[in-house]
Amino acid sequence: MIRAGFLLTMFALSTTVSSAAEQVLSTEHCIDLVSRQFEIDSLPIELLAELEGGWPGAIRQNDNGTEDLGPCK
Repeated sequence: MIRAGFLLTMFALSTTVSSAAEQVLSTEHCIDLVSRQFEIDSLPIELLAELEGGWPGAIRQNDNGTEDLGPCK
């Protein structure tokens, strides 16, 4: 259940837009927020994001018909 909450938080933060500035939060900022919220070290998340090779707004099709979205796809 914690993992589902973590993933939902990552998704929500990665798509959060400031209505005043119309600016998407950076991946680094999202990782920082999530690591603080769940009281975990940010390094594993940063390494996962680097390993996955995604970027904000990324959409990649999988062979099974699903899609991988965002920096930590």
